[in-house]
Amino acid sequence: MFYAHDERLRLLFFRAESPDLEDAHWSFYSEMFERHATMGGEPPYAILFESTVGSSMPTAKWRQRFADIGKVTRLDAVFVLITESPLARAVVKGVNWIRPFKFRYAVVASRAAALDVVCAHRGEAGVREALEGLMVRLERVSGQS
Repeated sequence: MFYAHDERLRLLFFRAESPDLEDAHWSFYSEMFERHATMGGEPPYAILFESTVGSSMPTAKWRQRFADIGKVTRLDAVFVLITESPLARAVVKGVNWIRPFKFRYAVVASRAAALDVVCAHRGEAGVREALEGLMVRLERVSGQS
């Protein structure tokens, strides 16, 4: 799991690209997510999580942990899950239709759609460019595109 952030604009981008993500990876992600999604100050954080094809899904333990974090996440925070998997998108949308989050969230198939979601909520200058920069930076680090 890789991540990059822009502290000034309060943007966080995670990229999962392994079929063998371990508890330590999910623990790190959940701690970072909770810290930033509940943090005071302005603007609220926008957090994107991209799960590439073949990446492992969180176990029930971690899905419960993320649900618990969702209960304390700032109402004006933005979270976007990016996955090409139609099944994963349908499951997340279905679960959250039954038990919706109170904060802003979306499940999308592409980075472009994710950028549109974040920019619709966080329209200040430079957000799109900063997120695109974080995405490029992770491609360089992870060696993936």
